[in-house]
This record gives sequence, structure tokens and C-alpha cells, in this order.
Amino acid sequence: MRKSMPRSEPPAVLRYGAAIAAVAAAVTVGSLLQPARAPLVSLLLCGVLFAAWFGGLGPGLLATTLGLLAFDYFFLPPLYSLAVQSHDDMLRLTAFVLAALFVVALSARQESTAQSLRRAHADLRAAVRELERTNALLRDENAERQRAEAALRRSEKNLQTIIETIPAYVVRYQADGTPDFLNQTLREFVGPGVGLDGIRSAVHPDDLPQNLRDWRAHVAAGEPYENEMRLCRADGVYRWHRLRRVPLRDANGAIVNWYGVGFDIDDQKRSEIALREREAGLAEAQRELQAMIDTIPVMVARYDADGSLNYINKTALDFTGVAEVDMAERQRIMAHPDDFDQIRSQWRATVAKGEPFGTERRLRQRDGEYRWISTRRVPLRDSSGEIVRWYSAAVDIEDRKRAETALRDREAQLAKAQRLELHICHTTSSIDSARPVEDSC
Repeated sequence: MRKSMPRSEPPAVLRYGAAIAAVAAAVTVGSLLQPARAPLVSLLLCGVLFAAWFGGLGPGLLATTLGLLAFDYFFLPPLYSLAVQSHDDMLRLTAFVLAALFVVALSARQESTAQSLRRAHADLRAAVRELERTNALLRDENAERQRAEAALRRSEKNLQTIIETIPAYVVRYQADGTPDFLNQTLREFVGPGVGLDGIRSAVHPDDLPQNLRDWRAHVAAGEPYENEMRLCRADGVYRWHRLRRVPLRDANGAIVNWYGVGFDIDDQKRSEIALREREAGLAEAQRELQAMIDTIPVMVARYDADGSLNYINKTALDFTGVAEVDMAERQRIMAHPDDFDQIRSQWRATVAKGEPFGTERRLRQRDGEYRWISTRRVPLRDSSGEIVRWYSAAVDIEDRKRAETALRDREAQLAKAQRLELHICHTTSSIDSARPVEDSC
């Protein structure tokens, strides 16, 4: 839209110069029309009118003053003098002044009215433009509001879809704990015949009384509620679920709704039960294994990867009777002084190589007697082949050692007897040379 600008005010020099020029032009034209006076007055009034219209009140008054002086000086006798001689001339001058002032006032009033109208027109146009801007802003705001409402409706629809389809049970309760909304997932689980009024019938009879007592207590206290219970599926199968309900409060802290969510944990429950059973079985197996290790007639020991002793079974403890010292000191106390350094050196070399180790050595028994022990140690390796432990089994071979010693002694005695018998035979044969040695022996 094209904007109408109000007329700008001319500079003061131009306005006052125009007033002087208008009076001068009126005097010049009047001089050409002498001696007629009527046209002169009209010309001067026209000059005053032009000065007041073009320059405003100040130039109009200036033109009036100049016109009065010019009228008296150039056209009233005595000419070229400002003196007034007759009463008629005074009336003419007075009439001219009054007429000029009227013209100036009328022109000033008209100009003031025109300016007021221009200002009013400009204000009106500004108001119209402001209204147009406001209207455009309102249209934009309305369009934005409509877009926001459409986005809100889409968000609400999406949220509703999410609530209805998430793999969890969503329930809304009134402030007193009465359910008033079930999501589609829960409705499908309990079956189409179970509504808001019958949802409690889906709870296992053994779980319902305690669940109701706990729920009412939490509603009265306004505290979050969490529990596990069994719910009946549409096919009649009860499955374990974990529930959690929290309150929604208004600005004053009053509860307006409760919101609950539930998850099917039946598989987890079954896994936990199976895990507990496996753990119980494993614990029983460990007890049986420990009992077996502690009761077998073999001394069992366990070593760290570096060869340090960290465990011996009850058979070994009962054999040595050493239980109140650390493992390193226990090894020194149990070993025979003649065997300790040699066995330790061999064991360190075996650990460094990572090869099985076997030896026979003497260990001190509880009563202080040393008995021969046969020991076998083997490494346990991880999946990468690194040794993580060593296991050892040792058996008492003292009786075998003694039997071997006795056998060797008897064999030695028998060999000695045989040598003695052979010596006697040779001696007898030398005396009785007529008889062969074979016959005499």
C-alpha cells in the first residue's frame, strides 16, 4: 500500500521571503493600475492571503504589516509618506488591517485544520498499518497455534499408541486406588472378558489378600508401591509379574492419579529357581567333594602357579598335626632336614619348566616319627596354556619301604648263606679230592 506523507514545512527564510515578495508584487501591480485604489487593496489582500497560506501565521502578519505600510506610503496622500491626513484614510487603513487580519486568521485556521486533518489522516494510516501488522501477527499466531495443536494431537496419538503397544502392562488408578485404565497389552494378556471391574480376579488367590492389604496401605500413605504377584493369562496359566505404582500429585501436593507398570518376570523367576537349585546342588557337590578330599587316605595339596603351597586336606593335617602356622613354615616343619633343600631345589626347577613332578621323601608324622611319602604333582592350565595351579597327591609308603628293606635284608642274608654254603662245598671238595664237587655240594 502506498503511504501518504504529510506536507513538509518550508524553511523560515523561504516563508518570510515569500511574504515580502508577495507584498512587493502586489505593490508593483498596483503601481501600474494608479490611480485606482480598489484593485490595489485586493492585490494587497491577495498577497497577504498567499503569504499566510504559504508561510503560516508569522509570514501572514509580516505581509499584513508590509501591506499596510505600502498602502499608506505609495497610495494615500501625501504619497511617499506614512502620515495620515484624513479620517477616511484612517478608516481605509483600519479596514485593510481588519480584512488582512481576517484573511490571515482564516488562512491560519484553514492551515491548522488542514494540518490537523493531515495528522489525523497520518495517525489513521499508522493505526491501519498497526492493525494490519497486528492482524498479520494474529494470523501467524493462529497458524502457529493450529500447527501446535496438530503436533500435540499427533504426539497424543503417538503416545497413546506407545502406551497401548509397549511390552509392559500400564494401569491408571484414581486417587483412591481404583483402576480406571488398562493398556492393550494387559487387556490381551488377561483376555477380553476381564475388564476394569474384574482385573482383580486375574490375581492368583494366594497372592490377592496380601496384595490388597499392601496396596491400600500405600494408597493411604501416598507412597510408591512395588510388589511381585502371579497373574492369570487368558489361557488359564499363572505367570509371575513385577509391579510398580507411583502417585501423580497436583501443585498443592494432593494425589490426583496413580500410574502403574508391570513386567512379566515368570521366565526370570523360573531361571532364579533353577539357579538356586543348581547353586544348592553345586554347594552339595562341593561339600561332598570336600568331604571326599578330606577323607580319602591320600594327602592332597594345592599350590599356586609359582609353586607356593596354599592348601592341604584333612588327611594331611591329621598326618602332620601342623595346623597353626603358615604354609611355607609348614613345609619346612614337615620335611626331613636331609631332604628339604634337595626337594625344594627340584620343585623350583619343575615349576620353572612346567612339567609334572614326582618324588619320594620323608615327612614328619604327628608323633614326630618320619615316614616315607610318595608325592606326585601335576599342573592345571587355562585355555591359553598358562599354569594357574598345581595339584599334588601323596601316599604313605613307609610300610612298603620297610618291606622292601626287609626283603633286601633277607635277600642279602640268603645270598650270604648261599656264598657260605658254596664256600663250605669248595672246602670239603678240596679235602675229599676223590669225590666231585657237584656230588659233595
